[in-house]
Amino acid sequence: MSFSPKVVAVTGASGYIGTRLLMQLETNPNVGKIVAFDQKPLPYPIHNISFYQRDILSASLRESLRRNDEDAGEIVPWNDSDSIAPLLRLHGVNTLVHLACAYSHTDVYQDWAHEALENLLLLEWVHKACAAAGVRHEIFLSSHRVYGTHADNPVPVDESAPLWGDPGDNLGFACFEADDAIQAYMREQEEVAQESRVGITILRSCPVLGYSDDRFRAEHVFPFHFLGTGANPPFQFLHEVDLARLLEQVIQYGHEGIFNVAGEGVVFLDELAEITRRKLTQLPYFLAYPAAWLSARIGKGGLGNWNLNTSRYPIIMSTGKIKQTLNYRFDYTSMEALNAFVNYNSL
Repeated sequence: MSFSPKVVAVTGASGYIGTRLLMQLETNPNVGKIVAFDQKPLPYPIHNISFYQRDILSASLRESLRRNDEDAGEIVPWNDSDSIAPLLRLHGVNTLVHLACAYSHTDVYQDWAHEALENLLLLEWVHKACAAAGVRHEIFLSSHRVYGTHADNPVPVDESAPLWGDPGDNLGFACFEADDAIQAYMREQEEVAQESRVGITILRSCPVLGYSDDRFRAEHVFPFHFLGTGANPPFQFLHEVDLARLLEQVIQYGHEGIFNVAGEGVVFLDELAEITRRKLTQLPYFLAYPAAWLSARIGKGGLGNWNLNTSRYPIIMSTGKIKQTLNYRFDYTSMEALNAFVNYNSL
């Protein structure tokens, strides 16, 4: 089957997943050009790329955000010349992968309200830039955390399950707000004429692991001390190679919709602690929660951003839809993704 060459834009291109995606795309003969955006320089040289080291948001909007204006988006409305739209038009971009994110997935000590607001503005500016530049396909990476951690979690959870934003889970709630905003935009596009409609893809992923040599990330993804509530819950992981291959396929075939993404199988908490060489302490839930709270308050104990609700009410996603609809098969299991990360980082 032949394909028209894709011109692909990637935001957040210098990040962990963005870099891995660029390496995957530069060898694809069906990708005619890559256009990349990030405020940081690319860590590796990439062929067939136009890279712009710049902010997606305008300087005036960024200044409004620095002043903590809650209505920054109204004070500084979107305009074409201050956005990435002219660059998308210049290169004839037809597909955009949005990986830029205002908040960190590993830093628990950040201004979550501020970062979540900035992230929603990033989404809005990307949507409007794509619509103005004639981009026909937007791809977003979401998180399994959007399903929430609660006692009646279905196991496994599929894409039809309602999202549950828990304000007590800062990362999960920020991911929920972003996913919800993208879905609202999807519904808007259903009312747009076919010739000008923007197709949307949301990939809800479990934690992505692989050959990332990043001690800071390793220590925050896997804190020095795991705390449990007496159970041995399962966890899913996704190998970075699988995610890059999947994104490449979604770009090439133009798949639209919402899909859960996770490696085959699970890793149980006791296995996770043993493989990562972390201490595991099991306490009754009425003691575990105060212990986790105290650790966070004093900044000690090595718990990092470990979320007890994730341990007590695990989120295990069904990947049946992506296998049936996209005919995609994951090369790596959750255990293999974990072992690759642990071995590469010498944990």
